[in-house]
Amino acid sequence: MLEFTGRLIEEVLESWRRWGVPEKDKKKIQDHIAAVRILKERGMKGSGIIGTYHMWRVAPLMRRALPRYVMVPEASFEGTALAEGAFSPSKIA
Repeated sequence: MLEFTGRLIEEVLESWRRWGVPEKDKKKIQDHIAAVRILKERGMKGSGIIGTYHMWRVAPLMRRALPRYVMVPEASFEGTALAEGAFSPSKIA
């Protein structure tokens, strides 16, 4: 597999235009595209977004994971709570 060059495809062949988001739907996602463009200009990478999502949403759930044999209708969830914000990396580790 070739090494990634870091360059993005800005223009495509006419035969490729049928792929991707249909023109009628592009108007619906303009806000999302603008947000992604802003993040890209500020140096945000996809891995940063995934890492942040993991830290805010996935890791707190994994921290309190129950063994499968405990997941029964009569199981007590005492002491379990949802987080309203992000945990610091020291709390997750």
